[in-house]
Amino acid sequence: IKDGELISPATDAERNLNAFYGFYEAHYPITKIRLLSSYNYDETEAINDGNTFINEAGELVLNPEPGVLESEDNQSDELIAEDEKSE
Repeated sequence: IKDGELISPATDAERNLNAFYGFYEAHYPITKIRLLSSYNYDETEAINDGNTFINEAGELVLNPEPGVLESEDNQSDELIAEDEKSE
């Protein structure tokens, strides 16, 4: 378990919390969670650094640790799809 920072709109907080709990349960490899301001609000730089963050549109941008196989990355799509079904 690692520490990180994430700012979420209050209206999305429970949904994001549930999503991260699903990632935790699935052992999804998140390398880091840093505020986008740590990258001078440059989303491309944050993505290239493997950072997981909420973008300015309020969307969760989930990046696996470097080197994760493409097939393992599909696991996050399944978790997000399950989260959206429960809404």
